[in-house]
Amino acid sequence: MMRSIQRVVIAFLGAGCVMAALAAPGGSLIDFGIWMRAIDRLSVSVQKRIEKGEVDAARKDAQRLEELYALMETFYRQPGRPAEAAEISRQGKEFAAQVQQDIDAGQLEAAAQNALTIARACNDCHDPYKPVR
Repeated sequence: MMRSIQRVVIAFLGAGCVMAALAAPGGSLIDFGIWMRAIDRLSVSVQKRIEKGEVDAARKDAQRLEELYALMETFYRQPGRPAEAAEISRQGKEFAAQVQQDIDAGQLEAAAQNALTIARACNDCHDPYKPVR
């Protein structure tokens, strides 16, 4: 009976440690995967919405991209992670902010170019720096 209680306590503490790791600042590998899929989807969506003239929706997509790239930058700024990937994430965040500014200024062609730059940068970073293969 005592061993059963000990096993339950150990399992409970182990689960707590896992949950704490997942909630840690900078995100977990699970978070990373979610962010990457969202960035991939939004980088395409923002381009299509700009092309269709759906500026409000395109701006929202770009805003979410900026938020996601900020999370990615924090993820890569953690010890032991590549600084170059953090810099690429920072640049992605800036391009997403620029897309929003371009949309606000009515410069849809510039917004489209900056959105395309984001999509291309995904591959440049993804291939060498994706932590899970």
